[in-house]
Amino acid sequence: MTDKNMACAFTGHRPQYLPWRGGEDDPRCLEFKQITEKRIQKFINDGVTYFLSGMALGFDIYAAEAVIKLKRDNPGAALECVIPFDGQESRWSESDKARYYSILGRCNKKTVICRDYAKSCYAERNRYLVDNSGFLFAALSKSEGGTAYTVGYAVKKNRRVIKINPETNEIIENDEPIQINLF
Repeated sequence: MTDKNMACAFTGHRPQYLPWRGGEDDPRCLEFKQITEKRIQKFINDGVTYFLSGMALGFDIYAAEAVIKLKRDNPGAALECVIPFDGQESRWSESDKARYYSILGRCNKKTVICRDYAKSCYAERNRYLVDNSGFLFAALSKSEGGTAYTVGYAVKKNRRVIKINPETNEIIENDEPIQINLF
């Protein structure tokens, strides 16, 4: 892996907690993905070229797909897929599994935290994401759950946290809102 200070991890809500409830053709989702991609491109422009995705449905997958897309024009960019346990996708739909496997087939590194499911494997995955990065890009609109835990852990570890609110698409860096221009 590269210098963790030049690495960014992703964490965010699952589809059922996003405003469009998994409907990715919803204009709100399309705009959210576009803003996410633009922010990842800004990371790359600023020299942050190593990205870690926890590979959960929702924001983790969106961000991983954005990195893969951006790697075409930014060959120095790399993606590590951090999987909480072997078989995490086993109960997913066939289309979600295909998407997951497509990302795994195009990532630079695959890390599996636990061989088998354990109650702690998601928290261990989240700590790995933070411990191996200098930045955390989080899609966060509620103050409980795994994403909120991961953001809290990142703050405790003095990582730079950049949040995007999926309800408003507002990006907050260093507790200050910033604008991402889509055009």
